Amino acid sequence: MTPTRPTITLELRPRALDDLAGLEFDDRKAALKAMRIIRSLDMVALGRHAGLNWESLDPLTDRVTGKTLWSFRFGGGARALCIQEPQSVILVVTFEPDHSKAYRHR
Repeated sequence: MTPTRPTITLELRPRALDDLAGLEFDDRKAALKAMRIIRSLDMVALGRHAGLNWESLDPLTDRVTGKTLWSFRFGGGARALCIQEPQSVILVVTFEPDHSKAYRHR
């Protein structure tokens, strides 16, 4: 029997919750769908999922923790910025409907 890998736990910072609530309906729906998909995966599958385009944004770091930021796609050009924590936890920092603004983390 093959051991199962732990699935991903998503946590959202308060700002991410505010950003999510402020998205247009279609972007919010896409973000929620992407998060449902992520929660069903393990870290290996997340890295291989072409639609989510999980990628490190090194050298971009989170201003609070100093950790490297990661991102996933949740719509045409929309991205979520995240921190990858131990034990398959992803902390969502912000949701950004504009791809280019996402990489200018504020």
